[in-house]
Amino acid sequence: MRSPPRAARRPRATALALALALALMTSACDRSSSGSPPVTTAVAPVEGPGLEGPGGEEPTTTEVATTTTTTTTTTTIPGRPRTDPTVPAEIGGGTARISGTVVGPAGAVANATVRVERFVGDQVTALSVTTAAGGQFNVPSVRGGNYRLKAWRAPDLILLQPEALFLGAEEAKTVELRVANVSDLNVQAAAEPVPLPREEPFTVTVTLYSGVVAADGTLSGTSRPQVNVQLVPSAAFGVEGSDRAVTDAAGRASFRARCTTPGTPRADVVIGAVRLPIALPNCPG
Repeated sequence: MRSPPRAARRPRATALALALALALMTSACDRSSSGSPPVTTAVAPVEGPGLEGPGGEEPTTTEVATTTTTTTTTTTIPGRPRTDPTVPAEIGGGTARISGTVVGPAGAVANATVRVERFVGDQVTALSVTTAAGGQFNVPSVRGGNYRLKAWRAPDLILLQPEALFLGAEEAKTVELRVANVSDLNVQAAAEPVPLPREEPFTVTVTLYSGVVAADGTLSGTSRPQVNVQLVPSAAFGVEGSDRAVTDAAGRASFRARCTTPGTPRADVVIGAVRLPIALPNCPG
């Protein structure tokens, strides 16, 4: 169910920068990350059409993958909670355990996919489990080693930054995976030229988009055109000319600005009652 408009809380910059880079480049959520330009991001819900998460019961599925071959096995486990997967031999056979909860903006997330990856040298073995009604998942009897966890629920929720952990041979580790809603309004901001000039004006471009999470955890973005936006500076720079604009077909709106004091320019992009925070490259001293 869509939430009514509200002021956005400031998310972790590194996590949201990763999500926006993935969304705008329509790339899969995988282990690699590309270099990022001087951009900042934020997420907040807004009024308008959107997609809701799927409901109903889904079977637990297990995926087995290596760097050379990929084998997929589907196992249906009746009853509830559906939290005990069939564990591949490369992961299973140990006495360690990984468990936890997937939590979203509205609380525990049922029917989310949690992908558990174990790394041994250049090989990766993985399995996927589905969270129960209270968002819990459980992967028992696994081997120790280096792991990475991903989580998502199509079409709107995704873990913005995978959770990396080391598991001892007999360790039981519990984690909380916090997924973000990317189907609402997101903002990316950039400045040109970089570095920012000391006295001359520069251009601030904001891009608005909505994200979509596929069933396999792939994140893509859709631009938000014809949205009225306002740029409200709070530190280090000021807007020259109008502080209001309408996004174009690509979801972009541009403003002219000038540094006023040394430091990091910060501002809010305002859409109706929603304020999305941004930051830009430093103004020179």
